[in-house]
Amino acid sequence: MENVNVLVVEDNPVNAELLLEMLCELGCTSAVVENGRLAIDHFKRESYDAVLMDCQMPVMDGFEATREVRAFERQSDRARTPIIAVTANVTENDRLKCMQAGMDDFVKKPFTFQQLDAVLCRWVAACDNAFDQEVMKELEATHQDLFPQLVTAFCQTLVAQLTRLEAAAAVFDRPMLEKLSRSLHRSSTTLGVRPVSELTERVRLAVQKGDEELALAAVRELATQRDSLISGLMQRIQSK
Repeated sequence: MENVNVLVVEDNPVNAELLLEMLCELGCTSAVVENGRLAIDHFKRESYDAVLMDCQMPVMDGFEATREVRAFERQSDRARTPIIAVTANVTENDRLKCMQAGMDDFVKKPFTFQQLDAVLCRWVAACDNAFDQEVMKELEATHQDLFPQLVTAFCQTLVAQLTRLEAAAAVFDRPMLEKLSRSLHRSSTTLGVRPVSELTERVRLAVQKGDEELALAAVRELATQRDSLISGLMQRIQSK
């Protein structure tokens, strides 16, 4: 995970050190702060690919910090950054509280290296396998002026068609699922956005087999990855 910058928000020094060591082993760069107020200050000054947020901390807890981060993103028109709760509590009420605050996912304490790797790869679009770098570099080289417009148009299409995909999957509308998945598959393959290409192909195959559960699972997984993929794409064109 080269070039992935992670903010660790954790008041326990032992837990913080463990997270930093794991992130270093994954190839990430990282910074650590001990409460939500400091997290907001860092977030406003620095660009992060993900935030690992403890929920219970002094000064300001992770829930309030997340709400303030989301408000700042809206006010400053900044792309949504994945915020992953790091918590020992995993009841349904705890999960709901995390989601209502604006968090995207969670990892349960104590966690393994593999679990941390998995949750980051699920949300961080800069993960090595998210984009086909050869395809993107060729597009940037041959359509230098048009590339930002292509990316922006794809992001807008992804949002609109994913909403329609979710509605079609809910009632297993096979013709609509087939039509939308084929369209998104073509555009994502052209742009080199691997998760969208792979998941829409999974939807198409599920439709062919008449497997409603498989189709719904693939659409839900695509919805889970949508914001991080859009964030990664927009960061790519903004850095040019």
